[in-house]
Amino acid sequence: MNIHEFQAKNLLSSYGLSVPPGKVAITPQEAADIARELGSGMIAVKAQVHAGGRARAGGVAIVDSPAKAKSAAEQMLGNKLVTEQTGPVGRVTKRVYVERGIRGIRDLMIALLVDEKSGELTLIASSQGGDAVEELVRAGQLKPERLALGTGSVPGPDKIAAFAARLSLEGRSQTRFRARFSPTHPEYAVWGRSYRNRNRCIPSVNEATGHSTSNCYASLA
Repeated sequence: MNIHEFQAKNLLSSYGLSVPPGKVAITPQEAADIARELGSGMIAVKAQVHAGGRARAGGVAIVDSPAKAKSAAEQMLGNKLVTEQTGPVGRVTKRVYVERGIRGIRDLMIALLVDEKSGELTLIASSQGGDAVEELVRAGQLKPERLALGTGSVPGPDKIAAFAARLSLEGRSQTRFRARFSPTHPEYAVWGRSYRNRNRCIPSVNEATGHSTSNCYASLA
């Protein structure tokens, strides 16, 4: 199933997960109006096409004013974005997602899926994120960590702590990670509800940005 970034973030947000505030624009003026509404000193303008690697292809612009958001949208809307996933033909950008920027301190790759053999929810993560992470995995240069979350074999606190340590999470970041993926945490139930309500479909976070406050936000590029 192909969905745009803004659709994925709306889905994640509907289940209570943290995403930066943002809206979709189909004209440059709408992009400027949204940037003004967000009222942030850092705004991300992102081309919405069904492909990864958008940032490297010029499909993501970080700006600091509504006027610059409008200019970035003008350069994207109606033009083709060519990435490794689109192939040389590219895809026409018909809408952009304008969201509040986050000053991250590091990127992680985090995803949840259903293991084909066990039928369990499985957490897959890597201490390295970025928009090239999928290519690194395919090339065998990066091997994500795996942790079964259920059903029937819910990991104990020690396993969750060890998993967090393998991601090089320390201090408050590790504490919050351990709490978030504990079966007693409200957000853990989020994935179970989405699993049941979406016919065994799990919304995944290809990339999470670690914020200076030790919070984690879904950030897709």
